[in-house]
Amino acid sequence: MEKIFLSPSGINLFLECPRCFWFATNKKIYRPRGPMPSITIGVDTEIKKLFDYYRNIGKIPDFLEGKISGKLISTLPKTMYANFNSRVILYGHLDEAVQLNDGSYVPFDHKTKNKKVESVQNIHPTYKIQIAVYIKLLEEKFKKIQNYGYLAYYYPVYNSEKKWLDFENDLKKLEVKNEIDQIPLIVHNIIECIEHPVPQPSEKCEYCNWLESIKTQKPGDIELKKELNIPETEIKIEEYKETLF
Repeated sequence: MEKIFLSPSGINLFLECPRCFWFATNKKIYRPRGPMPSITIGVDTEIKKLFDYYRNIGKIPDFLEGKISGKLISTLPKTMYANFNSRVILYGHLDEAVQLNDGSYVPFDHKTKNKKVESVQNIHPTYKIQIAVYIKLLEEKFKKIQNYGYLAYYYPVYNSEKKWLDFENDLKKLEVKNEIDQIPLIVHNIIECIEHPVPQPSEKCEYCNWLESIKTQKPGDIELKKELNIPETEIKIEEYKETLF
């Protein structure tokens, strides 16, 4: 029987829309991908260089002193795997992991944001699944884990004295016991989805809703400006105000 490899992004895709997940898994037909902001890639690259520096000297980064009691994992594999059951293998690419003073391990993930996240209640639910899967990966390798992980947010702040921007950081401890407990049922539902005909789309899936809205149309059936009743000079593409990067 063929093995099923599941990553946090794959699980989150299933939770968002089973039909999009089915097509991606069974037919290798993926959602269109937009460009990834290069500033996010740049920030992530430099932060990882910083963490590698502290790893090599056996310290935790200065901005985490007093916030986390532990040290960075000595060797961070590029990809980690966990045999969830005889059929399913979980895998993922951890940004970082911390060995706490009691010998247990927790995941640590970097996130860029446009502003400070005021509360863990405002953290995107996909991050909880991501951290829960990362904990299962750490459990496979190190056995002793906790039911939480850390998210480090990095966001720009205007410095009025320098008349320039600074990057601030904010650490959030994310409890994910409920998400860990839900993984067996989610995995079961994913296997059911894969082994059955294409499911119905999620009502909230923007991709499927877009497809349904245009697939019966023929070229020339819709004049955009008339349909939307928008003057030509005012037609614009709305920018997304939130990002998961």
